[in-house]
Amino acid sequence: MLFARNVLARASVFVAFIALFVGSKTAAAAECSTTESGYPYTPPSITSVSPTSLVTSAGSAALTVNGLLCGDPFSPGVKIFFVKPGAGSPVLVGSVANGATSASVTIPAGQLDTLGTARVFAAASGEGNLISNDFPIQITPPPPILTNVSPSVVLRGTATSVTLSGTNLTPVQTFTFAPPGGPPSSLTPASASATSITVALNSTLLATSGAGTFTLATPNGSSTAGISIVAPVIASTNPTSLLRGMPSVTLALSGTNFTLGGTPTVRFTPPGGTATVVSHVGTPTSMSISVTIPSMLMTTAGAASITVQTGAATSDAVTISIDVPCSGHGTLNGTTCTCDEAYSGATCDACSADHYNYPTCIACTAAGTCSGHGTCSGTGECVCTSGYQGTDCSTVVVPDAGTPDAGPDASAGEPDAGTPDAGTRAPDASSTDPDPSNPGGVPPPSGTAPITVDGGDASGDTNDDEGCNFIHPSRERQPLAMIAVLGVIGLLAARRRRR
Repeated sequence: MLFARNVLARASVFVAFIALFVGSKTAAAAECSTTESGYPYTPPSITSVSPTSLVTSAGSAALTVNGLLCGDPFSPGVKIFFVKPGAGSPVLVGSVANGATSASVTIPAGQLDTLGTARVFAAASGEGNLISNDFPIQITPPPPILTNVSPSVVLRGTATSVTLSGTNLTPVQTFTFAPPGGPPSSLTPASASATSITVALNSTLLATSGAGTFTLATPNGSSTAGISIVAPVIASTNPTSLLRGMPSVTLALSGTNFTLGGTPTVRFTPPGGTATVVSHVGTPTSMSISVTIPSMLMTTAGAASITVQTGAATSDAVTISIDVPCSGHGTLNGTTCTCDEAYSGATCDACSADHYNYPTCIACTAAGTCSGHGTCSGTGECVCTSGYQGTDCSTVVVPDAGTPDAGPDASAGEPDAGTPDAGTRAPDASSTDPDPSNPGGVPPPSGTAPITVDGGDASGDTNDDEGCNFIHPSRERQPLAMIAVLGVIGLLAARRRRR
C-alpha cells in the first residue's frame, strides 16, 4: 500500500514536470501559433518577395522574403532556400531567427542563368517537418540597353545610315525615330541582333537641325539613344568687310562642320548679283576655310553674302559689306587711298589742314577767309574779333551816329559840350538870313566878349523873340570871309584877261 502511494506521488511529480516543460515550450513559441496540443509547431509561411522577378544574369541578386517565419523555438532558426528553374537543387541563401516577418537574402552567382520560374521556401529544424510553402519568382531576360550611335552627328538634309550598339536589343517589338520638334516615326531596321541595329534615315527625317531620338522596345523593356543633326556654321570672316573696286582678296572663314560631308563648296553673292562658287586657298578643315574673292565680284557697294555647303547641308548666309572706298572722298589705288582735296587719313575719313566740319570739310583760314580779323570755328565759320563783323570779318563796326561822344565828366561840374546851355537860345536852322556882321560864319577869335541875349520874360523863357537881340557867333566872322572870297574871284578874273 505504501509502495503504491509512493508510485502515485512520483507519477504526479513527473506529470507536473512534463506539464511545466510543455508549458514553457508553448510560452516560448507564443509569437507563432501552435496546435491545440502544442505539437507540432506551425511551419513558416511566405506571403511575398521583392522584387517580384529577377533578370537573368551571371551575377548575384538581392531578394527580400516576407511572411511569418515560425519554427521550433529550440531549433537554430529558420532557413531560406532558392531553387533555380528546371531540376535545380535547393540552395541555402539566408536564415533568420524564429518569429521573423522578413528575411533579406542574396541569390548567388550561377543561380540566375536560366530563364523560367524559380521558387523560394523556408524550413525550420526540430520536432516535425517545418517547411513553408513554395513561392514562385520569375527569371526574365534583361531589358535592352542602347550604348552607342554611329555616326552620332549627321548632316541636315542628308540621308544617312546609322548603326546603334548595345545589349539585349532583340527581339525588336518597335523601333522609332523622332526628329527635332517632330513626332516619332516607325522604322524597320535593315538588320538587328542582340548587340546592334542598323537603320536608314531619309532626308525628310533629317531636315531640321537639332537633337533626334531613337527608341527601341523589346518584350523586356525599352531604351533610347540620340543623335545630333547639324549644318555647317560660319562664325566669322576676316576681313569683315570689303571695298568696291579693290583687287582680288583672300577671305578667311571660321566656324564648325565645314567638312562633315566632304570637301565644302563656298558661294559668294555680290550686291544685286547671283551666287558664285569661289575657289579655295589651301586645304579646308572642319573649322576653317580660306577662299579667293575676285575683283569682278566687288564692283558694286552694298551687302554681299557668303555660304558654305558640305554634303546636302548648307550654312546660313553671312553678310559681308562692300563699302565705298576711301569713304567716298578719294580714289583707291590698289589698297591705298588717294584723298580728294580737303580730305586726309588712310581712308579719307578726316578733314585736311585748314578745313573743318567733316564730311563737308569747309575751307577756312584766319588770314584769308576771316580777313585777318577773326579765327575759324569747328564748323569752318569765322569768329570775328571786336570791332569787325560779316561772314569774312571785313566790315568795320561804325559807332551809332545818333550817339554823341562822351563830353566832360558831369560829376566834375563841367558842362557837356554836346548839350546846349539851357540859357542860350539855339540858332534857327531854317533861317537863311546871313549875319551882315559875320557873313562867313567864322567863329570869334579868342578873347571875344561872351554873347548875351537880351529880352525874355521873368520866367526865363527865351522862345519869345519880342525885344530879343540875338547875335550868332559865326556871324561875327562873315565880313572877313566875304572879303577873302571876293579877293580870290578878282585874282582869277585878272589872269583870264591876260590870256
